[in-house]
Amino acid sequence: YNPDDGPACTPATFRPDLASEAHTAWNNSIVQVFTQHYSEIDPTADRAMVQRIFERHLQHLRIQYKNTSDGMEAIHRRQRAANRIARQDIALVRRIATAAIYPELSPHVPMLQALGRDGMSSDESDYDSNGNRFYRGRRKQWRHPALSPWLQLFDKVFILSPLCSNGMWKDIVRRYHSDEVSPRVHAVRALPRNAY
Repeated sequence: YNPDDGPACTPATFRPDLASEAHTAWNNSIVQVFTQHYSEIDPTADRAMVQRIFERHLQHLRIQYKNTSDGMEAIHRRQRAANRIARQDIALVRRIATAAIYPELSPHVPMLQALGRDGMSSDESDYDSNGNRFYRGRRKQWRHPALSPWLQLFDKVFILSPLCSNGMWKDIVRRYHSDEVSPRVHAVRALPRNAY
């Protein structure tokens, strides 16, 4: 497409290129056609805002298109990554909740909050000989090895706590800690020196 030949389309033949980058000549022209057409429908609209909103929407459409066209393996890989992040979030919330209900552990809440999701061990799912799924914990490479047993202490206390009886935290019993190290290397910043 050559922009010197005029717009890439008209409002009637509007067709963004979702398989290409957002800012190709074609898609830039599509954005201009949309913005112009919208401004004709609503002359009071802020053109710059309409353009920004449509550019974000075009980016969203590209991501959706990519997610559906990448094939099942890529979709499953993204889903596994999202599930892993969700388990880290659950581990963090569970540990903070456990520390918060015991006066002896409550002084550790700020450190748990500082570690955040990115300070929690990652994991990989696996299956035992009976076909039951479990998760093998993997500590962060940047994290001091002594933090792993410290975090596991909150898990052990949790199992004995009243929080465990409500059933919503059942994944704790199917997670096993290992000596494996997570390949994700981005360290949480501004922790005490002995956390690294």
